[in-house]
Amino acid sequence: MQNIRHILLVAFVILFSGASFAQDYISKKDEAPLCLPVEPGPRNPAGPIDSWPWGSEIPFPWRGIQGVWMTEIDGCASYFSFKVIKSETDGERILQAWQVDPATCKTVSRGVGYAVDRAVTAVMAKSAPKRGSYELKVQAFKEADLKSSKGQPYATNRNVTVLTMNPIGRPKDVKTHRLYKIDTDPANVCQ
Repeated sequence: MQNIRHILLVAFVILFSGASFAQDYISKKDEAPLCLPVEPGPRNPAGPIDSWPWGSEIPFPWRGIQGVWMTEIDGCASYFSFKVIKSETDGERILQAWQVDPATCKTVSRGVGYAVDRAVTAVMAKSAPKRGSYELKVQAFKEADLKSSKGQPYATNRNVTVLTMNPIGRPKDVKTHRLYKIDTDPANVCQ
C-alpha cells in the first residue's frame, strides 16, 4: 500500500511539473519578462557554467550559507535566499530556500533542502501563475580547485558556492551557476 502511494505521488509530481514547464517554455517566447540585466564581468560571468571539478566538493558550508545570494540566469539577475533551520528532534540541519525576482521582489519558488554527501538538495515549488517544480542543489568548492578561462588554477583559497537547477522530468535542462553572496540576512532579499 505504501509503494502505491509513493508511485502515485511521484507520477503526480512528474505530470504536474512536466505540463507546467512545457507551458513556461512556450509562453517565454511570447512574453517580455521584467529583468534586471546582469553585465558580464569577473563577478558576474555570463550564462550557466559547467566546468566545476565535480567530485572535489568541500563539506557543505553551513555557517556561511545563510543569507541572500545572486546569480545570473538567462541574462537576468536572480536572488536566492537561504535560511538554516536546526531540527529540535534530531539536531539535523535543513535549508529553507527562496528564489526571488529582484525586478519585482516577488518569490518565484520556494522549498526545503537536506544534506546528502557534500551537497544540499531541495525540491523547489514554483509560485503562481507559473506552477511546477525543480530540483535545486547547492555545493561548494575551493577556488584553488577551479581553472580560470585561460586554463590556469586560481591562486586563492576562498570557497566558491555553486547552484544547480534541474527541472523535474527534464534531465537535459540542468544548469549550474556560481552564486555570489550579497547579504548575510535572508530577510534582506530586496533591501
